[in-house]
Amino acid sequence: MSGMNFEQAFQALDARVFAKTQMHLKDAEKFVLQGAWQNQTYEQMADASDYRYTPSYLKQDVGPKLWKRLTQALEEPVSKTNFRNAIERWLEQGAPIETTMRVDWGEATDITHFYGRTEDLHTLTHWIVEQRCRAIALLGVGGIGKTSLSVKLIESVKAHVAGVIWRSLRNLPRLDEVLTD
Repeated sequence: MSGMNFEQAFQALDARVFAKTQMHLKDAEKFVLQGAWQNQTYEQMADASDYRYTPSYLKQDVGPKLWKRLTQALEEPVSKTNFRNAIERWLEQGAPIETTMRVDWGEATDITHFYGRTEDLHTLTHWIVEQRCRAIALLGVGGIGKTSLSVKLIESVKAHVAGVIWRSLRNLPRLDEVLTD
């Protein structure tokens, strides 16, 4: 597991926590995990956040709750000092991530051939997976490949999200109809 980076570990861990609690890890929790991954003290983490978080908030509020959640998720004691070893051990054992993700493709187009747009696909994937963007609009004139791009995007990020619901707005359905569906 020596080649594993923090983002890979975090994505697997976040999926595990979501499977157990139906809640993703929060930004402050990710921040503490990243600091723990780098063997930082809570004071160093607070410095790195430009004091968006205070050391006492991280140490007395975020940290204890986070380690308790991870102990439950990984079913073994997890603390700031053993976090990295615990997650590496868990991943080496096969990381039994439950898949509770709901996928509803609706009337999505089957894309067997996809040409170009790799830079756009990479950017959108980065926004969703790494920056955790929750809403993206693909806009443009008809025929430029928005539908194909959206289907390929869903295929590339579906392992990193809790669920996928794909709906076409081509025939301008009413919002209440879309939400009911």
